[in-house]
Amino acid sequence: MTRAGEIGRTLFESAARQGAAHLVLVDPDRVTPERASELARERAEASADAILIGSSTPPEREPALMPTPVAVGGGIRHPAEAAALVAAGARLIVTGTAHERGLAVRPFTDAVHDAAVAV
Repeated sequence: MTRAGEIGRTLFESAARQGAAHLVLVDPDRVTPERASELARERAEASADAILIGSSTPPEREPALMPTPVAVGGGIRHPAEAAALVAAGARLIVTGTAHERGLAVRPFTDAVHDAAVAV
């Protein structure tokens, strides 16, 4: 079994190696089990770095505790927005609402990874 610290380390290492990582958030309160399954399949096909299952409401955090800039979805509606966040310094991009509304995962993953290469 993988411990939470190991998962976090793996994600940060992936972001460091690629320049940025794309994580897909699935909020079980907002999507059907069928849509969650579709998103998991899309994530794998798009080579997104991880899928997160849980609430899209982030806990209150002290910014100094965040070692890597993070941009959380809930406003990232287009791949170009995700790419712009990477160009601005974010290294972990989390999208969810866009996919709940039917937008494909691959364009977001490609935009994140391509923008990281350009940085």
